[in-house]
Amino acid sequence: MRRVQSRRLALAGFVTPSALVAYLNSRDEDAGARNAVFATLVSMVQERDEGALASTLLWLGLWPALDAIYRRRRRCFESSDELTSALSFAFSSLVARVDLWRTHRVAATLVLGAERDLMKALQRTRTEVAQLEALHQGTVGLKPWAEPPAASALGLPARLSLESEEGALREWLLPLAGGDTELVVSVLLHEESHAQVGARLGLAPEVARKRFQRALRRLRKMADKFR
Repeated sequence: MRRVQSRRLALAGFVTPSALVAYLNSRDEDAGARNAVFATLVSMVQERDEGALASTLLWLGLWPALDAIYRRRRRCFESSDELTSALSFAFSSLVARVDLWRTHRVAATLVLGAERDLMKALQRTRTEVAQLEALHQGTVGLKPWAEPPAASALGLPARLSLESEEGALREWLLPLAGGDTELVVSVLLHEESHAQVGARLGLAPEVARKRFQRALRRLRKMADKFR
């Protein structure tokens, strides 16, 4: 740890790795300073400068949010081991490739991106399995969904509570909700409170509520096109 601190100024003020993890898990700390620490750890992984240590610190520093993903997505996977492996791969792959020059909120990008990639990979796997089963049965031209779902009152696809459609929902919402996609999905679909989602994303409850309301207004405007 001390060898790294001499080269990485953002880590210089921490006596032990435990102190660093406690700092990253504290919502009372300066967001800009915490972001700099997360960015430093990501760059260490990418540059293979004590990468194993940096990767472990990232996991521990983001553990509350990653654990929330695990608990939320447990129903989507056949076993805990399968989910653990898939989440680990999604998170580690994202850390290795994220562009720090274009990333302003490192922690949020890693958490949201890991969950997005996790669900995309799951959907690809399900589609591939369905296609293989269709080929085995001599069926040609199988599609993941036979019929496009009807629009809801907000213009969103129907049957959103089905886990198999959540990946499509997130992709549909992204152009409209942007960085607030996770906020919208968590509140509308998973019935979490603004305070719960805000805590996971590093936002104050009032900030989370206002951002959700703005995103919802944009969605309602889009819903008018379906009437």
